[in-house]
Amino acid sequence: MVQKKDSNENDIFFVDRNRNRYVGNNKLHDVLESSTAEYRTITGKGEKKNFLLRIIASIRNKNPSGRFLEKDKATGDYYDIGDQA
Repeated sequence: MVQKKDSNENDIFFVDRNRNRYVGNNKLHDVLESSTAEYRTITGKGEKKNFLLRIIASIRNKNPSGRFLEKDKATGDYYDIGDQA
């Protein structure tokens, strides 16, 4: 579990509102925006998944490592949802 105060600039928050206030979310948005043309050229479902997994890996490999965080409504802390694509 991660408390919001312990997050870093590469973390991605899965939240309902105010996504853009998180630096990591803005970085992810920039990566996705710059990759749109390439993504559109991919035709196979498996190829699209691999493309997304490469983006996920690029976030994870940053220093400090980026995490994909979702809030636990019971505790208010965040947990890493893993590498789902």
